[in-house]
Amino acid sequence: MKKYYVMIFCIALLFVTGCGNGKQVACSKTETVEGVSATGTIIGELDANDKVVGASMSYEFADKESATKYCNMMKGLLELSKNLGQSTGKASIDCSGSKITIKGFEELEGDDEEDKVIGLSKDEFVKKATEEGYTCK
Repeated sequence: MKKYYVMIFCIALLFVTGCGNGKQVACSKTETVEGVSATGTIIGELDANDKVVGASMSYEFADKESATKYCNMMKGLLELSKNLGQSTGKASIDCSGSKITIKGFEELEGDDEEDKVIGLSKDEFVKKATEEGYTCK
């Protein structure tokens, strides 16, 4: 279970949400942790100068039961962060079938500059995602 918390918080710390002008870069990878397979997709929203102005993350699980389990766990972690004053309530988690979409993590990205993605160029975003094992389009 600890692996899931680490994975969720790493994602929250690395990727933030915002709005762009329609230009995007998408990176994905499939992982299996303790027998549960999920494909994670990170979408970087780009401005006219190809700078990251936001990002969102989604997970597509092999089955709805696993998605529901992880969705409930992520919602619990988000609620905990709100209760601890680490979140203003902008973050959201949407669960639909076997898919989980996470938006609004800019408030949870932390103080460590190496974890921030807002303001990165498209190439820097792709490099960071690739270093984490994602394949970008």
